[in-house]
Order: sequence, then C-alpha cells, then structure tokens
Amino acid sequence: MPEVVYKSAHPDVLAHWENTASTSAQRQWRETVEETIADLGFLGRRFATQGSTRVIGVEHPQDEDIPEGWRRDRSLPEAIVPALRTSAGRKIDARLATLTRPDPRKDLPGGMPEVGFDMRRFAYPGVAKHGDAVYVTWSIDPAVSDADKIDPAVWQRIKLSEYYAALEAEEAKTS
Repeated sequence: MPEVVYKSAHPDVLAHWENTASTSAQRQWRETVEETIADLGFLGRRFATQGSTRVIGVEHPQDEDIPEGWRRDRSLPEAIVPALRTSAGRKIDARLATLTRPDPRKDLPGGMPEVGFDMRRFAYPGVAKHGDAVYVTWSIDPAVSDADKIDPAVWQRIKLSEYYAALEAEEAKTS
C-alpha cells in the first residue's frame, strides 16, 4: 500500500514510459532476446534472467551436451550460462549483457529516484500509467533523502485519495 504518490504528465516522463514500460517496448525487448538466443544456436528456447531484468542464460536439457563457451550453474539446473573462464564464454556474456530489460524505474526524468531510503529501509517505487499520466508510488517518503532532487515542474506529489480516484476511473473505463 503506497504511503506517497507522485504524478506526472510531463512529455519527458510520458516518453520515458513509452520507451521502457509500454507493451511495444517490452515486446521489442523480448523479440531482441529471442533473436539473440536463436543466433547463439538455441532457437525457441526460453532464457533465464537475473532479477527479471538481465538475461544470464538459456534453457538447456540435462541430457544434451553443453556447447563450447557455456557451463551448468547449480542455481539454474535447467539452464546453462556463459563460461567466463573461456574467451568464447566472455563473448557470449558480453552479448547477453546487452539484453537488459527496459525498466521504467531507471532514469526517470525530473530527478525521481530509482530507490529511496528513509534511514531504516530501502524501497523501490511502483511505476504505472493511468490515463494520461504516470504515477510513482512509494512505501516510504523518498523526499526524506531526495527532496532537493525531485523537480516539482515535472512531478507533483498528490494525495492518496487523488491516486485512488485515478485508479477507480481507469477501472471504470475497462468495466
């Protein structure tokens, strides 16, 4: 449940949302990953991610030989990962490192932090588009440590009631 909510309809924020979180941006990322996995010789196989943002390996049956440059990892028994002790593995790893999933929380315009800290705990924001605006929700108040960084010309701190009203209006459109 959010404690603090910010809202923005700023063009830079909306463009950031479109480039990172929209269905088309996520679909493009998935297609790029699937093309790269196929190019590496694993057409149609699922990929393994770390934290859902970084591609680190590919699904590989236990009974098949492991190709050069790859190895098994105990934490991913159904997948293989690049063997970083080999030059082939380092090249594979470099290719996989380019496949980071777009994350709307990263590099938000207007100084909105990617992570907040309130002297007791760290918190990551929720980011969602409702109607014509992007909303950032926090379980803590990020202004405790980042007040001077959040640009009020880009982000407006809103009441929780305004946020819930926007959610209800969005839900009413789909009902």
